[in-house]
Amino acid sequence: MDGSRGRLAIALIAVLALACDSKAVSTVAPPNEPSAAAPSGTPRIHPTATPIVTVAPSLAPTSIDLPSGFDAIAWAHMPFSADANTFVVSYGVLGKPATGSKTYSAQPSVAASSHAVIIEPIDEPLTEIIDARTGATIAMFERDALRLSLDGIDSNDERYSYVQKLLADVDHGFLYDMSANRSGLQLRRFDLHGEHPTLLATLAPDPGKDFWVEVDFVVADDGTVVATSCPPDGSKVSDHRCRLYVVPVGAAGPIKPRLLPANGPRPCFLVAADAQFAIGGPDPGCRADGGADQFISYMALDLATLRSVVTLAPSDLAGGGIEYLGNDVGPLPALVANLYPRLTYGSPYPAIAVRLGFGDSRFTIQRYVEVGEDPDGATAAYPDYVWAIRGRGLGWTLLHGYGPEFARCAAGASFESPPSCESGPEVLVTESGTFELPPNTWGEFVAPYSLGSGI
Repeated sequence: MDGSRGRLAIALIAVLALACDSKAVSTVAPPNEPSAAAPSGTPRIHPTATPIVTVAPSLAPTSIDLPSGFDAIAWAHMPFSADANTFVVSYGVLGKPATGSKTYSAQPSVAASSHAVIIEPIDEPLTEIIDARTGATIAMFERDALRLSLDGIDSNDERYSYVQKLLADVDHGFLYDMSANRSGLQLRRFDLHGEHPTLLATLAPDPGKDFWVEVDFVVADDGTVVATSCPPDGSKVSDHRCRLYVVPVGAAGPIKPRLLPANGPRPCFLVAADAQFAIGGPDPGCRADGGADQFISYMALDLATLRSVVTLAPSDLAGGGIEYLGNDVGPLPALVANLYPRLTYGSPYPAIAVRLGFGDSRFTIQRYVEVGEDPDGATAAYPDYVWAIRGRGLGWTLLHGYGPEFARCAAGASFESPPSCESGPEVLVTESGTFELPPNTWGEFVAPYSLGSGI
């Protein structure tokens, strides 16, 4: 083990050295329903601030009035169903009870974006975008119709489906599709009904003739789209430098790319972006069969200077947002995400919120919320709790808590048949204050990424 991996392993052990009353023996599945304990979250805080839960437990109200700007964050909940033919999805906005629900005969895919939930039934062609504030349908679109036509292409040629992605930006009224045909791997924008396509960029050539896999895009909180693409060693293009595309909201395409330094890291995937940085991974095997190594490289790419900072971290990170950490040379970006501990880590917690720093090898990865203390060292309202990120957006972060009782329950669980260990509260941390959410006013699906499968 080299020095950097050794320091990282020590840091990871510190993150996983969690306070609980019994030995952790297994990772468990997420609770099936929001617990009776209350909820809440966190915003994009000041560069050096550490978000800490400081609200005191109280008798649970049925709803709570959140400040303007944070009172229309969508949530959705799909409880475990013993009936394989009945799946109920309820939805609303944080702090308020459900505004509606829908029943499906097969388990649908569920996500959230801003004030809307997006439900894609697997046995129906149309995906529905629902206004979580009112329960009304905003739009419906056919996902398969957004993808480029594969007419005349062998349906078994997986090169044309290997790199695909669809993201929604409900705030700005757009859908973004990345798909390929003989015209190349294209990034296109649609309205929320899946109409009025706009070609933003051709990210790579026809994959049947020149197959690129190091291609990805993300949508920043302000609606800017950031995409990267890197040709493989055997590519037929004359310039093998990676391409960077930055697409402002509503911009007409196609967008001309900038070329990254030839001797710099080559992004394979992207996890987050803002006006200054894009964070991703330069691991050339990121899309390889068999999964990633335990530790992989992550990079922070300065969108202005095109310089990158690289650090090593566990591959078991998901979700993401960017914060800034101050030091003697100025603020540096940090990736805020969840660490999903592997079974071999021996942690009872399904997810742990962490901050991945760049530029200082001594403090690569740290817990996002320290156990039992606020920044001044005072006792927090929930001592010995561990926190995971449920959702995140401009000025807010939603945190989900795991207390000592959850740890004891999970530590005695069988991995093959995990129990429904009670967890919570749910805490919304905003620029205007911190709020514990009442029961039944939140769910496991919250913008911008669906973390319900992990916490």
